[in-house]
Amino acid sequence: MYTIRMPVDRLEEIRRAAHELGEQPSALMRRWVLERLDAEKSLSPDAGLQDLRRSLTEALRIVDGIDDQRPA
Repeated sequence: MYTIRMPVDRLEEIRRAAHELGEQPSALMRRWVLERLDAEKSLSPDAGLQDLRRSLTEALRIVDGIDDQRPA
């Protein structure tokens, strides 16, 4: 667990936003942090490489399946 110091005026903004969404301010801040972490992860170069590897693996599987169906 971490404590985050926020300027008083920004805390009021968070409270209003949380109230409008029907959430507790701490739950809203936690969700925002986790969403940002997920967004940062998806922007990392490794994330793109993982997607490329999955696509290539799937393409090779399809090509192997076609090749296996060809008459000898």
